[in-house]
Amino acid sequence: SDRNIQPLINQSNVNNKQFDRNHRLSVQYQLLSRAGAFVMQGAYINDLIVYNKLPSRVARYVGMLRHDAMLPGKVSAQFAVEWNHIVAEIKDYENGSARENRYDVSASLQKTFYGRLSLSVNLRKPGVIGFHAPLVAYTGFDLGIIKRTNTTVSLRSNVSTNFRVPTLNDRYWKNAGNKNLLPERSKSAEAGWRLKLYN
Repeated sequence: SDRNIQPLINQSNVNNKQFDRNHRLSVQYQLLSRAGAFVMQGAYINDLIVYNKLPSRVARYVGMLRHDAMLPGKVSAQFAVEWNHIVAEIKDYENGSARENRYDVSASLQKTFYGRLSLSVNLRKPGVIGFHAPLVAYTGFDLGIIKRTNTTVSLRSNVSTNFRVPTLNDRYWKNAGNKNLLPERSKSAEAGWRLKLYN
């Protein structure tokens, strides 16, 4: 893409231009068997942004393994491992570049009881070199209260813990970033109901 960037309302006679070039390559292998579905995937992502003739490049290498299976008791399960290697070459960074390795290990379980109550549990262990990441969890349910031909009413709720590492821009941007930024940790909960009407 090649485009002109709209100036801010308080700017005049500004002609900012941006050129983007994005490459995506992904390879996937899938094996279906009695033990479930096994998926292995690798990807290479290369993004180039040229803003007013100033180039910025970010390359990502991604590897992922995932296994979906049906456990005893008709429990649907998914186990996954993902790795990301990020290389950023940006002149506005303090040293002109930054590298980072991230990984995720996760396990998800889901079961439906009597066709009305669905329970979900998700455990995930994120990791970023240089940060101590806790185990984060999600649990939720969906309970069908009314199930008729033309009307369904259900209650939904979930609680979760969350973890977010500051971005590379947050840490390495020249005269603005801070390498000592701490990661964000939070807890959240929500509840609600859903009504569906059919003709």
